[in-house]
Amino acid sequence: VTPLIVPVMLVAAWDLCVRLTGTRLIPLPRDVAIMLYDFSFGGVYDDAFSKTIHIHFWKSVQRVYGGFFAAAAVGIPLGLLIGRIKFVRDLIDPTLQILRPVPVTAWLPLSMIFFGLGPNAAIFLVFLGAFYPIVRNTTLGVRSVVYRLFEAASMLGCNGSSLFRQVVLPAATPSIFNGLRLGHGFAWILIVVGEMTG
Repeated sequence: VTPLIVPVMLVAAWDLCVRLTGTRLIPLPRDVAIMLYDFSFGGVYDDAFSKTIHIHFWKSVQRVYGGFFAAAAVGIPLGLLIGRIKFVRDLIDPTLQILRPVPVTAWLPLSMIFFGLGPNAAIFLVFLGAFYPIVRNTTLGVRSVVYRLFEAASMLGCNGSSLFRQVVLPAATPSIFNGLRLGHGFAWILIVVGEMTG
């Protein structure tokens, strides 16, 4: 019961503020609940949007995971290379550090120019939002591998690609999954905010 206190108080405050101000820009919680019910199950307004929530949810899932999986496919290998190879780090990392603070919403005009107003623009923005946490955490995971592990692996005859598979990847896996978790969360937040505002 305790976790419900704050949400119930917020909904009550929302209802009270709308009624006191008399604004028509923000609907009452009751109106939102009725609209959501019709959106999910129909039977209230019976318009073009009734009982269509599954269509919109599936489109959102496609946008989220289209961008997220693309970010993971690019970000993880790139993070491994940046973390392990100094030349790649010197070549790419400074540019990533310059671009990383740019808000995803600042890329919106360019995404609309290159991809139009369709789902590809949303996938591109999700890709950008998920890419930086993934590549950064992967890089940090690789760079945090204790050097003694490399020495021990070399003494046992492990080098080249096997060093990546048997030493770097296992040691960096927690950081990689942390980056995936952050990127996944950001992707869903971006899509939900985009659906609410757009």
